[in-house]
Amino acid sequence: MPGVQRAVVLVIALVLAALLAWAVGQGGDTSGVAVCASIERRLQAGDVAGARREQQNAAGRIPKRVAGYLDAVIALAEGKDDVASAAIESAYAANDAHDDAHNVAHDDWRIVSTLFATRVNGRRRDAGWSALDAYLALHPGDERA
Repeated sequence: MPGVQRAVVLVIALVLAALLAWAVGQGGDTSGVAVCASIERRLQAGDVAGARREQQNAAGRIPKRVAGYLDAVIALAEGKDDVASAAIESAYAANDAHDDAHNVAHDDWRIVSTLFATRVNGRRRDAGWSALDAYLALHPGDERA
């Protein structure tokens, strides 16, 4: 009987470990920080297809503004400026915090800088500078801008 008990305990332990691994995988990085970092590394390495696959796998688990940003930077890497422009405009407009007084997308340098670049490249310089100026009003000491 001790061998049977050990086997049952082992099976229960394996099932619990699998459930725990699944639960942790489901929760994951809901802010999108880790996904962004990983995809940005892939793009820097020239792995655009891998970046697109990883972004598609993360869809639904990350905020809309992050998904839009990732769509935009991947589209830029693919040379699809119109797609990138629409995606980053959507990211900038997304209000994931549901706070009417403050849209957190306007605080995200990655989104603002990508928006600026797509607007300037699309010959909408004034709109690009407007977004950058709004960011600087919120973050006057940011050296990146």
